[in-house]
Amino acid sequence: MRTLRWEGVSKYWPAPGGEGVPAVLDVDLAVNAGEFVALIGPSGCGKTTLLEIAAGLESPTSGCVTLDGKAIDGPGPDRTLVFQEHHLFPWLRVRSNVAFGLRFAGLSRSDRKKRVDGLLSAVGLAGVADKLPPQLSGGMRQRVALARALAVGPEVLLLDEPFAALDFQTRILMQRYLLAVWQRFGTTMVFVTHQVDEALLLADRVALVSAGPGRLLEEIAIDLPRPRDPADPRFLKLRAQLTSHLEREVMAAADEGMGELLLPAEESEHGIEAHERVF
Repeated sequence: MRTLRWEGVSKYWPAPGGEGVPAVLDVDLAVNAGEFVALIGPSGCGKTTLLEIAAGLESPTSGCVTLDGKAIDGPGPDRTLVFQEHHLFPWLRVRSNVAFGLRFAGLSRSDRKKRVDGLLSAVGLAGVADKLPPQLSGGMRQRVALARALAVGPEVLLLDEPFAALDFQTRILMQRYLLAVWQRFGTTMVFVTHQVDEALLLADRVALVSAGPGRLLEEIAIDLPRPRDPADPRFLKLRAQLTSHLEREVMAAADEGMGELLLPAEESEHGIEAHERVF
């Protein structure tokens, strides 16, 4: 079983003065093949950083990320990152956007067309294959991005709040499309979200991340049959548990920020300098 694993991962961003700013600290997390895991935590806790390290776009300061025991040291076709923004090429038609990565995979034109047609059908976009992205709704564009991410056949799909910019109704539809795609293709999913209900509706397991610098606090298995009913008492109990965690960590982050903002200036010749450090 090919497992994606973060082992003792810490990441420090460079800062003036030589001391780095920690983004995540000592994260240990394993995601098994075909599993759907959601990461949830307050803004700025390093969830995106964990995805970028797994995608090979960033390197950890310490620790490592492995897939099937092999260290990840750069991007690869076995992992694809889906961003909040779709990043489609506006001058290419939907079919060409989805097929873009396949041009470098050595597939014949007929094989590329067959794969693209199958993916567009899977995300409900077979009828718009020849349209340009600006002619599509936001939800459609995000489905095109999902199909493009799946086109190269990755083992792991890393999703960084891909539905954050969508309205409520479109978000519900996208959640259903994503579940259908996951169930059809069996791709391992690691999904970052701020929405408690979204994590509960989608994931097999939820990893709770602390306020920044991010640490893994707890992992909660969502042992509920799909499709999940938000009115189910078990769902409501898990929602209360996750909401309590998120509220606690959001307030911890807010209290730390306010503490820095309200730091009083010293009543001395250095008082002005203290104000300047705050502002």
